[in-house]
Amino acid sequence: MQLLTFPGTVVYSCHFADCAGICDDILTSLSSLDPVVGFDMEWPVTFVKGKTPKTALIQLCLSEAVCYLFHVSAMTSFPTALRKLLCDARVVLVGLNVEADLGL
Repeated sequence: MQLLTFPGTVVYSCHFADCAGICDDILTSLSSLDPVVGFDMEWPVTFVKGKTPKTALIQLCLSEAVCYLFHVSAMTSFPTALRKLLCDARVVLVGLNVEADLGL
């Protein structure tokens, strides 16, 4: 088995203020970045019928140089700045089964 490693920097955010600052920086620099963003969401597994678990973690990779982890379950509600980034028309989210992650 071959292990893959991420050669870049991982930036972790579990606070509203950090998340807002990071998202604002990303939106500001979009013109100089490739708009294709690697995207994934994770949530706790539940076995309760009819109960939908809340998103625990959102991962955004803008390049091989940096990947952002937003620990949204540690925040009191879903950050507006992150929602704004995810919904920005200039951003192209790519990943496996993105529609299901976004609830589309």
